[in-house]
Amino acid sequence: MLHRFRRITSDTWFALGLEFFAIVLGVLFALNVDEWREQRQIAEMNAIAVERLNDEILRNFEELERSARVTEERYSRLAALNVGTDGPFSEKLAQFGGYHFPDLKHSVWERMGHDTLANRIDPLYIDGATELYNQNRLLDYLSEQIFDLTVSETFHDAALAPQPWTISKTVMLQQIQWQREALARYEDFIRRHMPARTDDVMSTSEE
Repeated sequence: MLHRFRRITSDTWFALGLEFFAIVLGVLFALNVDEWREQRQIAEMNAIAVERLNDEILRNFEELERSARVTEERYSRLAALNVGTDGPFSEKLAQFGGYHFPDLKHSVWERMGHDTLANRIDPLYIDGATELYNQNRLLDYLSEQIFDLTVSETFHDAALAPQPWTISKTVMLQQIQWQREALARYEDFIRRHMPARTDDVMSTSEE
């Protein structure tokens, strides 16, 4: 009788042990599934964020190319002007086409900077994009310089016309140099991080 009781007790504990083990396995499996789903969701969100930034970068690259051609054309006309003191430099704008700066977008980049997802994206990609947008800011700085010039007294004073002409040539030359540097950085970034889109973008830029 006692032997039979011990056997029943042993069988009961064994069954309970199996049940507990099954519960633990179930919990661990559920946790792993949840973690896998979370990681997959994060990866998908990262991919969407990168794709949007890629689109903005490609758009900026095309705008930079267009702007570079316009700027170099206008600089040639600006440098060829004969500027004396017969009228203010503000009246010379139409003769060379005026100032031109690229309309570079940065909204996607700024949103990414405030999003914790950016910390989970390839750091080499983020570093490369940072260089591009830093280059964009240099061009914004030149744009501000030109704006300050256009609202200055010298810009509208006939006796001082040669001064804004000289300043304009200096700023525009700097703009041409920085735009060329920016384009080189953009091309390198696109080749490194968007190889599937490189051929289409580069072939369009060469036309």
